[in-house]
Amino acid sequence: MKAWLMILLAVAPLGAIAGGRERGVASETAPALAAKCEQESDSSWRALAQSMETLKDARELSAVSNVFATAEASTNRLAHAIGVLDQFQGRVAAITNDIADASLTEIDKQSLRDYVDSDLRVLENAKQSIIIQRHAVAEFLTKEKPRWNAMIKVLTRLYPEDQTMALMRDKFIAGADDLRASIETAPAPHENTAAAEPAYQPPRNDDKTGVGLGDYSGLSGPSRHAVLLLSGGSRPEDLLSYIKQAGSFKLSTDQIITLKANGVPEKVILAMLDHDRALRRQQRSD
Repeated sequence: MKAWLMILLAVAPLGAIAGGRERGVASETAPALAAKCEQESDSSWRALAQSMETLKDARELSAVSNVFATAEASTNRLAHAIGVLDQFQGRVAAITNDIADASLTEIDKQSLRDYVDSDLRVLENAKQSIIIQRHAVAEFLTKEKPRWNAMIKVLTRLYPEDQTMALMRDKFIAGADDLRASIETAPAPHENTAAAEPAYQPPRNDDKTGVGLGDYSGLSGPSRHAVLLLSGGSRPEDLLSYIKQAGSFKLSTDQIITLKANGVPEKVILAMLDHDRALRRQQRSD
């Protein structure tokens, strides 16, 4: 009962960050917002990748203009997502003041701070991933736009439009490959949480189901297996190898709360989120 009470206490102050409201029930949580912004990032990259793919067979110069326009729109979309995450982080961080003023024991306050810190890490990981993508697209525009335009300006004085495009094709492909590599092979952002994370304690078995506190029936298969491994005595370090080989965990906000209630450490949950992010990048490259 105490574990679920801690969750309810944690959710209540998090309502202050949703929709810009000062108080109330949260309409959107940090993991949900982070996932939404990452989906926007994925959508932005797909649009740009598709426009660059057309350069392989394009015969008209308008295809080049379309790539640059799409890239510029992408930087604007990503900048907006970064701003939304940054603003949300500020609201979450401000909740620590409410916790400090609350009439709670220090143990309860620390429990709530742990939830705030967890949300801040999720938001920061998403933001850093999007920052990497925006930087790569901005570098592409800075490097390739003046270069391609200067070469095209000369070539169109010598050859028809379709031949100019054919002569530029290798440059288009190389530029697209460099951009794709800088985005899709970028390492997932990590934050060293070892100092902030308490020493690992195996989940308690308060019943005879063999798992820790809480109901894990709504978790995906890989997530349930992780809980069972921990309950069976595996250490978090052992789970990291399992996570790398697992399928998608597809963690929702409620599932993250369930994992925490079952004693899954923060670094394991972050590894699951990073794993799913890497799978999405791989799917984009296929």
